[in-house]
Parts: sequence; C-alpha cells; structure tokens
Amino acid sequence: MNGSAGVRLSRPLLTGLLLTSHAINRKDSMNARLSSDLLRGHTDTIVLSILSSRDAYGFEIYNTILERTDGAYELKETTLYSSYKRLEAEGCVSSYWGDETQGGRRRYYSITEKGREVLSRNLLDWQFTQKILKTLLPAPAGMAVNGWTDAPPV
Repeated sequence: MNGSAGVRLSRPLLTGLLLTSHAINRKDSMNARLSSDLLRGHTDTIVLSILSSRDAYGFEIYNTILERTDGAYELKETTLYSSYKRLEAEGCVSSYWGDETQGGRRRYYSITEKGREVLSRNLLDWQFTQKILKTLLPAPAGMAVNGWTDAPPV
C-alpha cells in the first residue's frame, strides 16, 4: 500500500466495519432486518477483522460473530471454512494446529502482513461505500439512525 513494513489500523477505521464494534443494540434494530445481500462479499473482511486482534480457531470466529452481533447475524460454518481456505490460499492468513490437551485438535488462524494490508484496503473501501450509500439513501426526514441523519454527509 504505502510501502511501510507494518500496516496498523486505527480504531476509527476498525469501527467502520459492522462487526468490529460492540454488540448491536437489539432495541435500536428491533424493526430493522439484515439482508444477506448487504453483507455478501464481506465475509473475508469480517474474518480478517476478527483475526487482526488475535489468533483464533474456526468455531471461535463463528462464535465471535454471533456475540458481536448479539445473535443478529450468523454466518454458516461452511461459508466461514470456505473463507478460511480462500484467505490461506491467497496468503492473507496462515494456520497451525493447537496443542490442546483435552478435546479435539483445533486449527488456529493468524492474519499475515498481506492480510493486514487487504483488511486495511477493504475497510477503506467499506468506508467509501458507506459514504456513497448515506448520500444516495438518506434517512427519513427528522430521523437519526446511528449518526445517520436526513442530511447527506458533506
């Protein structure tokens, strides 16, 4: 991207992605519904975002998504495992077997430098997409939704 050895993501940039912030407030979204079309294509970015803070095994990533969305969004495990394989083939994550003493062995995933660069680029793209959508789809007059007012952003 900018030729630097390490790409660090700022907190505001990370919170631009739906699943990197705190759990979704169910009260705020009682009448809203989540269209899978809106999140299609963001699975890899969601996985990379979770891995940007620490290594995790597959089912742990699945549970993290459920927890952060307060159960409002669930990715199918097969979708996630396809994402893990794709990200590993592209060099965005690496994997290793854990050394658990009880239960089955777990494959852990770790974000690579390339994965951090891809995540950073995808989050910038996501912020730009949000800006365009807020301009094209303003909230109803007088209604503020999570900082989204009826006035388009400048």
